[in-house]
Amino acid sequence: MNSSDHQSSVIPEPPALLDALMESVACGVLITDSALRIVRVNESAEAITGIPLSEARGRPCRDVLRPGGRTASCPLELCVRHGRSHDERTLTMLGRDDIELTVRVVSRVIRDDAGNMLGGLLTFGDLSTVHDLRLRLDRRSVFHGMISQNHRMRALFDVMPRMAQSNSTVLIRGDTGTGKELFARAIHELSDRAGRPFVSVNTAALPDTLLEAELFGHVKGAFTDAKSDRQGRIAVAQRGTLFLDEIGDLSPAMQVKLLRFLQDRVYEPLGSSRPRDADVRVIAATNRNLEEMIARGRFREDFYYRLNVLTIEIPPLRDRSDDIPLLIEHFLQRLNLIEGDTPLAITPLALQALVSYEYPGNVRELENIIERAAILADGTHVDFTDLPLAIRNRTLRATSDAGGGELVPSSMFTPMELGEREVIRERLALNGGNRKLTAEGLGISRTTLWRKMKKYRLA
Repeated sequence: MNSSDHQSSVIPEPPALLDALMESVACGVLITDSALRIVRVNESAEAITGIPLSEARGRPCRDVLRPGGRTASCPLELCVRHGRSHDERTLTMLGRDDIELTVRVVSRVIRDDAGNMLGGLLTFGDLSTVHDLRLRLDRRSVFHGMISQNHRMRALFDVMPRMAQSNSTVLIRGDTGTGKELFARAIHELSDRAGRPFVSVNTAALPDTLLEAELFGHVKGAFTDAKSDRQGRIAVAQRGTLFLDEIGDLSPAMQVKLLRFLQDRVYEPLGSSRPRDADVRVIAATNRNLEEMIARGRFREDFYYRLNVLTIEIPPLRDRSDDIPLLIEHFLQRLNLIEGDTPLAITPLALQALVSYEYPGNVRELENIIERAAILADGTHVDFTDLPLAIRNRTLRATSDAGGGELVPSSMFTPMELGEREVIRERLALNGGNRKLTAEGLGISRTTLWRKMKKYRLA
């Protein structure tokens, strides 16, 4: 091993031709030296990660493309350390503001004419972008990563660009899992602050003392462990957007501190008496009934009016069931891209059960249900039997409460089988007993339908 193995080789700035090639490709390109320090990224890489070359140059690769799993290395690390290139693979990475990215990467070692390793080359593509291109949806159904054809959601999408042009505080209200942070990010991306940081803080996750330091920062000596000055999230969000999630869980003391900040856009780091100006757009979100909390004395009325300048009320998924088929297709297509498997479809029986479910966990719950069902699916379709027991039982109760149909001893079949029997019976009646139409409507073969009819005493 010669001495050059202990030092990082330096890759010179790329010539004009290479520079032009890097900027002409749609995928992200990242070049490091042998010590994994970034030498160059192209514009596509900047767009995918949210980190410009001016910030990335000279930093370790892992600071720009941070793994979303347990390992702390960037995809190039093993490649450069072991001197071996790696074929295409799919990884989950974290970009700016901890945005989760699903990327497909190819890692290559860069060597000079003598075979000495100079560094590494990583090309990567954001699969969410690929997915948007492949998604079989009307373009009017997609708005900044949110998918809906519901009239209430479309009305929100229409008004958000106008909200984005204002600097007024926005209060986003909606049940857990409705996608409040997606709405906040869309407003940020539509605004003049789009090129600046979007900083998200879950205000319910920290006690007051830690939350105050997290928001406002602190100076050296402000408390026992404050060994140096530290910027708060407000300072990090300067000229950008600060998203305060779970605002309804704030203590009265923190409400007072944030009220002053919202009124004057001035704050003081812990341990400092020098006020500092903040140029930030504030977007807050809650799933609480703030009016009820005000009546009970748990939420300050003046703080409420300071927050409630512009309001977005996100409807729960149970009130926009027309979006459920679109969302199911979206989640199945995305899983197919990530896993590289054959695209899955969903049978009408399973779709019927999912559309009629009320989703206390909203879109997030539906996404989890589809991911689980796709794992359990045997074949090319997600079927009724792949759904969670709670949904299957609810479907059974609904068909039982509706009444009708031939009575069979309940001991003969499981609750799931009774539910399936009732749906098949209804479809046969709807199609006048036509087995071909019934099989097509249920997404199964006529042979499978006949077998199930015999099993359930429908033939």
